[in-house]
Amino acid sequence: MAIGAVMPYPGPHSPANNGTAATSLINAWRHHWPEYLIEATGLGVFMIVAGLCVVLLEHPASSLSQAIPSPDLRRAVIGVAMGSTAAAIIYSPWGRQSGATFPRRKKVNVTAGFRCAPDCRPQGE
Repeated sequence: MAIGAVMPYPGPHSPANNGTAATSLINAWRHHWPEYLIEATGLGVFMIVAGLCVVLLEHPASSLSQAIPSPDLRRAVIGVAMGSTAAAIIYSPWGRQSGATFPRRKKVNVTAGFRCAPDCRPQGE
């Protein structure tokens, strides 16, 4: 085996697992808990903003839903709001400290979105 090669951890019931996997995970948690907390906070903020945007713009009793009669325009506003929220989280000091995992995910999601765009049409329209 090459020096520095990374081997996967043995499973929890494997005879090769003598507690090293658990200690490694505990050590990782102890050293990186701020980044994990930042990631969770960023995801929570994103989900709360997503829920608020959709409720405010799509609920039939909402004044914004009645003010913007076009469903396509409402979806565009939601998209701009969510994109702005993602950019704000990614480029915030906390987002930079979390290890730049958001931009990697964003690139994968954008690439996947563009690849399936012709097939992704709203149902019933």
